[in-house]
Amino acid sequence: MGVISGLIAAGAAIGGSALSASSQKKAAKKAAAAQTDVAAQNNALQADIYNKNTANLSPWMDAGKAVNPIIQGALGIGDQSQVKSAFDTYNNSTGYQFRMDEGLGALASKYRAMGVSKSGAGDRALVRYGQDYGSNEFGNWFNRLAGQQGVGLSAANALAGVGTNFANATSANNQNAADAISNSAIARGNANSQMYGSIANSFGTILGGSSYGGGILG
Repeated sequence: MGVISGLIAAGAAIGGSALSASSQKKAAKKAAAAQTDVAAQNNALQADIYNKNTANLSPWMDAGKAVNPIIQGALGIGDQSQVKSAFDTYNNSTGYQFRMDEGLGALASKYRAMGVSKSGAGDRALVRYGQDYGSNEFGNWFNRLAGQQGVGLSAANALAGVGTNFANATSANNQNAADAISNSAIARGNANSQMYGSIANSFGTILGGSSYGGGILG
């Protein structure tokens, strides 16, 4: 009778341990799956934000890149084929020639009124005016190109920052998911270990213990 009672009690202990281990493993697996799902959702959100920032900043970067060859050509360190065309287009858009002609006309009128319009001094003054005016206009154009280039560089730097944040956030999400999976595996291993230990203890009690009427061998 004692042996039977011991077997029943041991079976109950084994069954309880198995149920407890199963519950722990299911809970750990569920927690890992939930963390993995959250990480995937967060990664998708980060990717969406990054892509939208890329779309918003790309036109500014493209505009900055477009002026790079023109600036290099104007400095004599690259292809100069685009420089004249770009400068002429700029001048035409700003009324450069009209302003130049108006200035030269006003200066010529001044020297005519002074009676020296045909003199060397008058000619030199007109030439100097044209050169200075053209040089200043070229400087204004070049500065605007450099400003556009700066806009592109700023956009590129901003996107680099967005990319860094995206990489860091995604890495953190993936690490959290990996930690959750690792912890789940450890929890399942511990649950199995506890279950097998409980089973071994129960069989030890049945075979040689004294709690159930001296055990089977008692």
